[in-house]
Amino acid sequence: QATPYTQRPVELWIKNKVLPKLPKNHKLEIDEALGGNKAPLSARMHFLRKHLEHIDVIEAWPKLSTSILALDLGLSGKIISSYRHLESGAHSREVILETLVDKHGIFIYERDIRKLAYGLASFDAFICAYTALLTDQGKCPGPPRGFPVSAGWVHYPNIP
Repeated sequence: QATPYTQRPVELWIKNKVLPKLPKNHKLEIDEALGGNKAPLSARMHFLRKHLEHIDVIEAWPKLSTSILALDLGLSGKIISSYRHLESGAHSREVILETLVDKHGIFIYERDIRKLAYGLASFDAFICAYTALLTDQGKCPGPPRGFPVSAGWVHYPNIP
């Protein structure tokens, strides 16, 4: 059941049309933009958008992008299920980054891979930036026909 005061159309789209295409061990919980934990961040972004009109801004969910990228890279569900963990997460994030470097030809200095792997916020920022690059390259699906784009769209890599 949808609750329009907390859920956006894109969240329902991803929940019902995107997540079912992912294997069970690559699925994730959706953090609703207007739910209790994300509402302040959503309000902040709403305020900032007025000041960023001259810049193309996209929304990306690092959890979703990471899950799809890991699927594309052939990484195990264990890597996905642990990459956000406090203790084992840094190793899993390093595996994800090194595999991106090897399979997609991305250049990252070795010391920077370690820095990105050891900081979850840094890793998430990198994944969001990489998703923006994929969007510019036409490697992310756009909203379906008739979708209310003014309500927001989340960019994510094409599912292999």
